[in-house]
Amino acid sequence: MHPDREPSSSGSMLVYDVDSDVTLMIEAREVWAYDLQANTWTLKDSVAPIDTSSSTLATSWIYDPVTGLVVAAAAEFAAGPEWKRSRPELWTYDVATDTWTPIRRGGQAATGDRGVRFVYDASADRMVGFAATQSDDGSGYETWLFDLRTGAWSRAGADTPNIKILYGSNVHPPAMVYDEAAQRTVVFGFGGLSRTTGAGDMAAYDATEDRWEILMAPEPIWSPPGPSSGWWMDAYDPVNKRLVGHRDADSIWAFDLATGQWTVLLEARRPEGTASADRGSGPVVPARPGWAPDLEAMLPSDVNGLTFTKTSVVGGIPSTRLGKGGWGAVETVPGLKPALDFYGMTLADLDVAIATPTDWQRADTFAIAFQLKGHDPTELARLLADLPGVGPAVTATVGGKQVQVVREAGGMGVDVYVKGDVVFYVFTDGTPLIDGIIAALP
Repeated sequence: MHPDREPSSSGSMLVYDVDSDVTLMIEAREVWAYDLQANTWTLKDSVAPIDTSSSTLATSWIYDPVTGLVVAAAAEFAAGPEWKRSRPELWTYDVATDTWTPIRRGGQAATGDRGVRFVYDASADRMVGFAATQSDDGSGYETWLFDLRTGAWSRAGADTPNIKILYGSNVHPPAMVYDEAAQRTVVFGFGGLSRTTGAGDMAAYDATEDRWEILMAPEPIWSPPGPSSGWWMDAYDPVNKRLVGHRDADSIWAFDLATGQWTVLLEARRPEGTASADRGSGPVVPARPGWAPDLEAMLPSDVNGLTFTKTSVVGGIPSTRLGKGGWGAVETVPGLKPALDFYGMTLADLDVAIATPTDWQRADTFAIAFQLKGHDPTELARLLADLPGVGPAVTATVGGKQVQVVREAGGMGVDVYVKGDVVFYVFTDGTPLIDGIIAALP
């Protein structure tokens, strides 16, 4: 938009004030108001009572349609072994008078050693709070309701799902958005520690019935299609009645709660003449459902009693995070980009077949196949033998076949096998299983 004046950074809290028709932002302790029609930012005189630059605050910035005011909530926590479970501090902000007012409250309040995130739920006229903890098993995760009219807290009786956002080793509350059409509060997390609710989980809370429903979990991995675990849920689109979010600031996605369908609204783009994004293991590109039945037929259907589900994608290659990820921008096989560059190809040229365990809890593994049509297998194998970042590749006999083998840190297995102009890439956390998968290949 390029306004003449704007905040020095993107800030950390944004909310649209319907009553005043401006978007409000808190940057550290400064309050800014953005007028879309005039394309102008205005720095307000008041000082925010919370500091959004603090790394020990879980903050929420909410519009209250009943009063026409916005509500700021902040709950302090501390990293490390000494967890804090502080009561959230709550204020209302009136942009017309530029004034802050503490919210009167009483009784036991929502607390979480990893902070509390809030949204306004119109179906119950309550703020819904999701309190996160550091625990992996979900013990202590809580759902709270706050009545803005009376200042009363109440703890929900529903079992709260263990959904979180993991930055490094620190747990944070998930992203939260209220879906007006479905009348549900939706939470989304990624980087989960638990197998029961791993990366890319989504759940919806019905405040009128005090009930949580899991919307998306890591099974089956490829259904429903959606962005990978790097997706962040940003807002609700009331015109099209869907949730909207971004993936690593590269692409924009929408999720329809009624149908469970994902839609790519804006493909990842980059300035003309610049290189594609590289996150250490190759370029990142959008992947979408494809059709490669011949390649699917080459992948194993069952190995050592483990049944595999097959599917196809086009325009991308899954990384070793496939077993805990999903659709969207996914990384290439390490070292594949030099091989593609050598042949003057891009990821968009590739159809890829994928086999993943039907029972994902039994094994973290997958096998993929892609074809570089008409290319010499000896030269291709030589290029793939120089995989970077995973240690030297060696030629070995696996499953009765000669393959290029690399071993990642921690004993993970990554085997590359070339058959003609088809490349098979197998990842698993168990060597006996990888032997069986290679043995089942043509």
